[in-house]
Amino acid sequence: MSVAIYRWFSEISSRPLELLIGLCLFATAASGGAIASVASTSLAILFITSLFYSHKWPGLWNALARNEKLLLAGLGLYAFSGLISYYNVADQQEFIKHMGRYIRFLLIVPVYLLLTRDRGQWFKYLVAGAVVCGPLYLTFALISISENPGMPASGHYHWITFGDAAMLNIVYLSAVLVTSKLRMMLKIIMVISIVCALYASFLSQARGAWLALPFCGALLAYMMLRDNKLKMKIVLPVVLLIIIATGISPAGDIIGSRVTQAKHEIELFASGEKFDSSVGARLAMWDIALDVWRQHPVIGTGLGDFDQEIELRQSQGVYKNIELHASVHNIYFQALATTGTVGFLMLFFALVIQPLRIFYQASRDEFTPAQLGGLVVIVAYAVFGLTESWMLRAPVVSIYLVYLITLSVSVSAGRRSGDKVQC
Repeated sequence: MSVAIYRWFSEISSRPLELLIGLCLFATAASGGAIASVASTSLAILFITSLFYSHKWPGLWNALARNEKLLLAGLGLYAFSGLISYYNVADQQEFIKHMGRYIRFLLIVPVYLLLTRDRGQWFKYLVAGAVVCGPLYLTFALISISENPGMPASGHYHWITFGDAAMLNIVYLSAVLVTSKLRMMLKIIMVISIVCALYASFLSQARGAWLALPFCGALLAYMMLRDNKLKMKIVLPVVLLIIIATGISPAGDIIGSRVTQAKHEIELFASGEKFDSSVGARLAMWDIALDVWRQHPVIGTGLGDFDQEIELRQSQGVYKNIELHASVHNIYFQALATTGTVGFLMLFFALVIQPLRIFYQASRDEFTPAQLGGLVVIVAYAVFGLTESWMLRAPVVSIYLVYLITLSVSVSAGRRSGDKVQC
């Protein structure tokens, strides 16, 4: 192992650009949702580096496949949908703050071109970061709950960001594990990392993150059945082990209490007795978002103005007890309310539909780790968006974009060369 590491280091030292890009990808996957500014700094470094190759952008763009061009155009248009909502904006300071998140979808375009210029082993850097993520996030989670007993576990960011990032790496590593031909030792290391990240996600109490697990698990099971790779003698013991571990650990109590609490809050909201609970406030804000969209159907009320819409309705005696939020806690309702039908269509196309097309249509045969990994990443983020407006959280946006472009470039590179990207 030490000889292999020394050989790799000797080789990579002669390719400083690959090392720089690879470290940014690794750091984002390993700690982007736990350590402050890692994901944003990595994205900034990648963007600045891409500027040094701006003279090659036209040639690199022309070399892209049609699906890649559609993806990058969609990301740029999504950023533009936020910009044109300025027409209806009342709070300019909040608009600038929110636009700072949207602009990342535009800035990622030259970074994508940078990755296509130097076709390093980007996929492997992402996998390495995801493997490190599990033990690192669990360490942060244990430190967090020891310092703040009874509170959700987190790193330097909000516990939802922490739980989402942990769950993302769980489903991503699971996809790599079931599609890669690996040595037994590497499989064991990946399984340990997955278990650590799963426990950290449970301790974060991020219910939105937990929702992604059954959806991505069903997708993985379907793909394995499709390729005749589902072995029940392996799957059943693993599922049984997870159930037992969850049942005898504190994570089981946390999950049970959070699910019971959510059910109770939904019942209170439906009866009209209480709106100022976690779930009740979300349901109220979704109702307000639809009302805002009906009033501003084309370009929405403007980025950053949703809290003023809540204030307006509270002055009219509607949903008086909920807290003011600029976030709707749902990316789809958020888009409808703040950027209108234009923003909603751009979001759905650029962040969900076109990425899924790239990963699903890349091969007619069995799926590669990069393809299946890309599919579960997109599905996970689509599910995260059901209960939170993650595109307003800078680290979550940066992590999404790094995974999206890395896996898309890896899949497209393998398709051009005729080789499957393996781990």
